[in-house]
Amino acid sequence: MSDTVRPNPLMRAIATARMATMESPPRDQEVVIRSQLIRVELKKVCPDLSKIIDTVTTFRPTHAVLTPSFMRSLDPKDLPSLRALMLGGEPTQPSEIAAWSPYMKLMIGYGPAECGVTHLRYYSESPNDPYNSVGFPTGGAAWLVVPEDPEKLLPIGAVGELLLEGSFVGPGYMHDATKTQEAFIAEPGYVRKLRRGPSRVYRTGDLMRYNVDGSLSFVGRMDSQVKIRGQRIELADVETHLAKCFSSPVQVVVELVSPEGHGAPFLAAFIYVPVESHQDTIPDAGATIASCNAFYQPERGFDERATKALALLRDWLPRFMIPSMMINLAHMPQTSSGKVDRKYLRKTLAELPDEELKQFRATIEKKLSEQPPRWKTRFRDSAPQPCRSHATSAMYMVAEARKDGVAISVADILDNPRLSKLAGHVAPHNGSFASNSKPYSSAAIKPFALVNDGARAEATRELVQLQIVKQESQIADILPVTESQQFFLTRWTPFFACYFLTGFVDGRRLRRACQAVVSAHSILRTAFIQTHHGLLQAVLQDVDLPFYQTTTVEDLLTYCDSIWQSDSEISSTVNAAPLRFELVSRSATEHAFILRVSHAQYDGLSLPTLMAALAEAYTGDAPEAIMNFASYMHLRSSQDHTATFDFWRQYLLNSSVRPLDISTNTPPLSPSNVSNSSRITAGQSIPMPSLPAGLTVASLVKAAAAWLFTRHTRQHDIVLGQTVSGRSMPIAGIEKMLGGVLSIFCSTFRSNESATFAHDYVDLADIVHTSTDWSQDSSIPCIIQHQNVARASTLSLPDVECTSSGWAYFIPQSGMWILSSPQDSKLQVMLCASEESMSLEAARSWVKNLATAITIFASQPDILLDDLHVGEDNF
Repeated sequence: MSDTVRPNPLMRAIATARMATMESPPRDQEVVIRSQLIRVELKKVCPDLSKIIDTVTTFRPTHAVLTPSFMRSLDPKDLPSLRALMLGGEPTQPSEIAAWSPYMKLMIGYGPAECGVTHLRYYSESPNDPYNSVGFPTGGAAWLVVPEDPEKLLPIGAVGELLLEGSFVGPGYMHDATKTQEAFIAEPGYVRKLRRGPSRVYRTGDLMRYNVDGSLSFVGRMDSQVKIRGQRIELADVETHLAKCFSSPVQVVVELVSPEGHGAPFLAAFIYVPVESHQDTIPDAGATIASCNAFYQPERGFDERATKALALLRDWLPRFMIPSMMINLAHMPQTSSGKVDRKYLRKTLAELPDEELKQFRATIEKKLSEQPPRWKTRFRDSAPQPCRSHATSAMYMVAEARKDGVAISVADILDNPRLSKLAGHVAPHNGSFASNSKPYSSAAIKPFALVNDGARAEATRELVQLQIVKQESQIADILPVTESQQFFLTRWTPFFACYFLTGFVDGRRLRRACQAVVSAHSILRTAFIQTHHGLLQAVLQDVDLPFYQTTTVEDLLTYCDSIWQSDSEISSTVNAAPLRFELVSRSATEHAFILRVSHAQYDGLSLPTLMAALAEAYTGDAPEAIMNFASYMHLRSSQDHTATFDFWRQYLLNSSVRPLDISTNTPPLSPSNVSNSSRITAGQSIPMPSLPAGLTVASLVKAAAAWLFTRHTRQHDIVLGQTVSGRSMPIAGIEKMLGGVLSIFCSTFRSNESATFAHDYVDLADIVHTSTDWSQDSSIPCIIQHQNVARASTLSLPDVECTSSGWAYFIPQSGMWILSSPQDSKLQVMLCASEESMSLEAARSWVKNLATAITIFASQPDILLDDLHVGEDNF
């Protein structure tokens, strides 16, 4: 314990009268009776907020116990005598910690009234912990369990309900046996095994997860999860994101409000702007509505700030998590214990007269209609953004800018993270673009123009012989495949996306939705054919919808796994139309919707587009008209690639690639012997690195991999591969197109990486052939794929809950693939390679060294590479 916090004869503590309810009476008595060190003068403290400063001046306390809500009404400069402050009762925000920590020691005290204070956290001892960390248990044990079953413990990193066990747990609720039985439970089996005698256990209802150092972080309340439009959301998650969307500190409370007697439930955000912010930005705020003196009337200054915040929030959260109403609060209502009075806010808004309720809704809707172009809201000028890890967000910004007649590139955005600097690279064109950026016209596309007559004839014969079509008139177009499609078709199994649905699902409506989506997207009506001219893709005019509906008594997850196991052959999507839908039901409310597809037909960006289109079609909406993959292939072919190949020629000048040379006792495999057993995989999980300024996790992974290859090959011109979205072409609608557009480009670590994004859509083989003097069979020794965010898709059907899972398998053709992705507070690093490239032992050694190098690069960015010693015995 810090000397600043440790009890001593000079300590004087202060707490508001209402704060006394936060701690159990025995603990207050213990402080006074056992130590005789702290003068607790609760009766002397005036609960009137306006007189709190006078009280502090008079008594000059050194320590205080407050709720964050009460603390927000104070200024740390007005409390010069305080040396330590304990906060409890509510989550804190990063801005509050930053504002108060320079003036005094900060502690978090966590504990329900049924147990007293059970956890403590000292910010000075753990400054890098998440702001919602509550610290470590004090005087008892804490267990994280499955919320529905206290007998099942959860692993580190998982979110679960907190159980408290030990002497600090109270005996129960007075005169309420039913409530006591629900919350104070018998010891679970794992507790009985560890204890010699009986032990009391309390279910808190709080959701938490373990941090890297073993402390706990508060995630939310089980009863703060609400369901709206069939989707379950965590209100605290919306509050955290919305608070970040305001340019100055605000307090945000989000609640699900059900209007009294009429109307559907909706999300409402209650915003309290501190007094100093009101004075600076909203000088005329002050008139409250007639029905509630806590709610300001709609006012222009606040409405403009709220509208901008909502515009930013739309870029971060799905539509169903966006509040439909923003209320400006004159003050933040509090309960008798000093916490936010959520019930009062929820009830008051629900009971507002119609004319007052319409004022708030109409004002926000009007302001949203007056919003400036959405592309401008993606960047805030107040601080630089970590753009190099957000090439996908930049791509969407470019798409929005095109709609407003502004020519801008992904590279422009990545190189100019401030809006003011970016403005110098923006070129308005009065609503039009250069000819190569105009929206495509299907009339200008000539089917079958990308293959010669011989390839067309052979592909047609194969399609008929395989009974994919009956006659040539059923074929709309025949196209070559891209390099990435070739890889997905020859080195991958089919991909099975399984959506587990709880609720009533109308099978006929779902079938009609699938038919509408297949009709709208040509890539879903595509068959892939092997010919003497190489792999080709044939777009069909129409298809007999491959939709199947069945029932099972088997566990749905087991059923989906068995389906994949029976259809998991590499290359099995060649000489076939891969698409298949299946709805399997275990009961009237338990279903699995299975999508079988080739990765050549989708990528991580477009799978959510497909699921959104299915959901819209299920509710009767027509699928949005967006670019087809076949049109993209024609436009891609018609582009003038001279500038692109010139760029790659300069970028790769004096570079070379060498094959991966790692000893292995496994004999080489011929392509015909490729099977699921010929891949080796090694992985490791490490704490999420704290990023040095200007770096991203993807940069760290690439730098660590490049350094390891430098050590191994003794080369200094390392060339590695990197996967990118491949959607940088200036074509309207490319960001929403359904199809496998993933590309691989070379990274030399010597030049401006952002410049490559304008030229990442061409095939690597074409780059090697046109822009280098490398041999035509050159292959990249290592390809790196970093996934910044989880891209798990969901199928949002009315009044149906959905979880998803996916099955797929691939074998790298040569060299290795390094895949990294964040998972909660961890970074998962995985290495995949074929057995002909390296042994399992070598793969484990490489991934261990890579994880170590990533950690060192992040924690010691100034270290000299000559002083870095990682796995030297392996080189």
